[in-house]
Amino acid sequence: TDLKNIKSSGKILVKDAKISHKKLPVKIDDIRSTLNLDNNKIVISDTSAIINGSKLDIVGSIDTNAKADIKISTDKLPLNVLYQAFANSDLKNAYSVDKGELTLNAYLKGELAEIKPIANIDLKNLSIKDKALKATYSLDEMLSQFTIEGDEYDGEIDLKNIKASLPEFNLHINAPISKIKIDEKDIIVEPTNINIDNSKLTFDAKITDYLSKLNVDAILKGNLS
Repeated sequence: TDLKNIKSSGKILVKDAKISHKKLPVKIDDIRSTLNLDNNKIVISDTSAIINGSKLDIVGSIDTNAKADIKISTDKLPLNVLYQAFANSDLKNAYSVDKGELTLNAYLKGELAEIKPIANIDLKNLSIKDKALKATYSLDEMLSQFTIEGDEYDGEIDLKNIKASLPEFNLHINAPISKIKIDEKDIIVEPTNINIDNSKLTFDAKITDYLSKLNVDAILKGNLS
């Protein structure tokens, strides 16, 4: 293809394939796929895999005019396994991910040369340990949606029950709900109620030009007791 027209015929079948690596904890089993290439189209069906017990599905098509309509979905991928497999050594030396479940629904639509991805990400029961501070960070759920179009993107992130526990400082922080908006230039943290032990505070922030000339405008209101 020249990314404008598809010329294809035939069929590709994959059944019961497996991928594993002796040094990585990720194990991919039961890989199967059916790709129908007839009539200058690509139709993806019966395409899935099991990643450490969680299912990945892919379905969709690319028509003769090179327009894609593809959905990729996963169900409760173990985040601690992915972290151990793909995070760099410096990050793993500083932090450990004890648990977390990642669910993804991604959509690839439009012409191949100008594809427009949309991703819905649901992260649940995340727990991270900071080895240097002997602290624990956790959240109950993070719901996010991102849309990318060329060099532009935007997204919204909803966070539920964010917690930080720093026992060496006898400090416990909790934010029941927080909302963040992000695009290719700015990050906006909408007004968020924060509990620091018995103190109730409100926090909001705007981070502009974070990829070039970083500028942070943050406001924290309330009294510490």
